[in-house]
Amino acid sequence: MMKNIVYLFSLFALLAFKGFSQTKTADSVKKPVYVPSPVLKGFYLVKGIPERLEIYNNSLKQYPDTGRSAGIGYNYARITLATDYAALGDFKTAEKWVNLTAKDYRNDAILHVAEQATKNGNFEYAGKTLKPIIDSIGLAGLKSRKSYEAYNALVVVYAKVLKHSNQNSELVKYIGPLYLGKGKVISSDQMSLVMTKPENYDFQSNLMFTYANALAATGKSESALQILSYMSTSGMYSSPALKETISKITATSPNGKAFYQKFTDSLIQASTNKLLAFAQYKVDVNGKPIDFKSLKGKYFLLDFWGSWCGPCRASHPHLKELYNKYKGSGFEIVGIAQESGNNLVIARSKWTEAIAKDGLTWLQVLDNENIKAFSAVNEFAVTAFPTKILLDKQGNVIAKYVGNGVGGEGFTQKLAEIFGK
Repeated sequence: MMKNIVYLFSLFALLAFKGFSQTKTADSVKKPVYVPSPVLKGFYLVKGIPERLEIYNNSLKQYPDTGRSAGIGYNYARITLATDYAALGDFKTAEKWVNLTAKDYRNDAILHVAEQATKNGNFEYAGKTLKPIIDSIGLAGLKSRKSYEAYNALVVVYAKVLKHSNQNSELVKYIGPLYLGKGKVISSDQMSLVMTKPENYDFQSNLMFTYANALAATGKSESALQILSYMSTSGMYSSPALKETISKITATSPNGKAFYQKFTDSLIQASTNKLLAFAQYKVDVNGKPIDFKSLKGKYFLLDFWGSWCGPCRASHPHLKELYNKYKGSGFEIVGIAQESGNNLVIARSKWTEAIAKDGLTWLQVLDNENIKAFSAVNEFAVTAFPTKILLDKQGNVIAKYVGNGVGGEGFTQKLAEIFGK
């Protein structure tokens, strides 16, 4: 019943910078004790290449590159050194370090060097090294999650190369499968929104936005306007560049304004229909029907969470502060939990226990109930927990915040903007 959730948190940095080794003692035979590995100690605390090389070489003398823990550490160190040399424009030496990485890490190393090449303005080098890897994955390879995410990471950088040379047809070719393959969202766009403070977000690097512009440039204005409409009504984007692009395309394409308005109206109506279906199939923690009419005239938040979700639970104290601060000004919250497993009795028990433990006083709904008739998680395109969707007084989505990273700070800012305090 529980849909697969795309987690927005990774152990990449932990494994790359620490590594782990297993220490066996008489007391730890049954339950292994893991301690930080001494491999490459201090490597990431220094920034100069000579200092890093010294630590790398000394570490190899003491701790051979054997075993999973050491291998992870050394391979990411090689990627770092390759990137360091690329930053200096020394791609010949960078490639030597790339070639020293194990096969499973090679593409990641090439990606980091290519990304540095774009920063240096060497788009030709970046394109030459990335294209063969991207093409080798192919459209068939995107069916697996691992291949999809690898392809996504490569296209983030390759798109910069294609934009630099105005290769719009190629942008459509390479970004299109990402957009269509994940249900009209792109993983890297969501990740960057979560991990970036709103004021620092680079909207021009957004792949959906890039894709829409490329579609318009290749004569597919209606397809472009559909994507821009999705972005505009999703609540996740409020960049002036989005509004400017919509205005430009609607003004220059035949029947553009009417098409965009009609499509946007259909999305808004679809959102309204979801709320109606939600009210029809869901009940609150006391078994009472949901009445969204009582929320009309108020700003209200759909807070998607679960008892199992650490970041969700960690966000509750701050959410309680905001609720107490703005409740009197016309702000309400509807908590929508989805619990794991198929046993509804157990799911309800975990859910109600978490509500009591976290002291949540606002309306609560369990998505597991009647989930075959209506799944709020599916209908509102929730791909990660926590997700917060803010609706205005008419029930229109005006903001969406995914995850619990620094990008979520925009939620607090948005409420202060609305209520003026």
